[in-house]
Amino acid sequence: MSARWKRISIVCGVIGLCCILAAGGFAIYNLYDDTRAANDLKAETVMLEELVLTPQRTPEGVSEVRAEHATPKPQTSESIVIVPERTEAPNAQTTIEPEQTAVPEQTPTPEPTAIPEAMPVVTMDGSEFVAILSIPTLDLEFAVRNEWSKPGAKKSPCRYVGSVYTNDLIICAHNYTSHFGRLNELKQGDPIILVDMNGQVYTYHVVMIDEIGKYDIEGMVSSGYDLSLFTCTIGGKARVTVRCTRDT
Repeated sequence: MSARWKRISIVCGVIGLCCILAAGGFAIYNLYDDTRAANDLKAETVMLEELVLTPQRTPEGVSEVRAEHATPKPQTSESIVIVPERTEAPNAQTTIEPEQTAVPEQTPTPEPTAIPEAMPVVTMDGSEFVAILSIPTLDLEFAVRNEWSKPGAKKSPCRYVGSVYTNDLIICAHNYTSHFGRLNELKQGDPIILVDMNGQVYTYHVVMIDEIGKYDIEGMVSSGYDLSLFTCTIGGKARVTVRCTRDT
């Protein structure tokens, strides 16, 4: 074998070894990150359960606890019903005398009432939470954050959009094993339980499991289902989505 081929063999061997080491390091990091996410989630969920399910107690380690209603999101023109101003219909059987000048009193048209989309929140260490989510089939329980953020999503699932009160709640999470990584194991009819920060319990059941395109926001938010849970597929090209209907 010539010196040239020997050098090529050595270079290829080094490259192969580097690839193996990189793959091993990536696998170790994923395992570490999954374990870290599970521990963070468990800590937040336990504290939130102590606070919501036992309101008289303040969980140890919580620097700030307050319950409040989040500011409702502005209503769009499509979500507000415009009530036309009511006018008095003329009475054909009544003769109006010319000297009559008094204007009949009219009942003011009531202002349209917007459906409250905001859910009550509890703040722990500067982070707002809106629910405790349980998936009994998978033996999983989650504290759910009020809004999505990159740092927050690394610890627990987040409300993506919607509300339990308007039956359009969507919750997203990373595909950690301890988060939503096992959603594809659910079956039609499996129960989902959600508790809001007032302690009110809402039960749902799985209707279908779908896979939605990474950029199909319209398909995600306009499904018409009462509750949706979603996470990324391996590689992040699509979203595993669980659609649920609220039990009556």
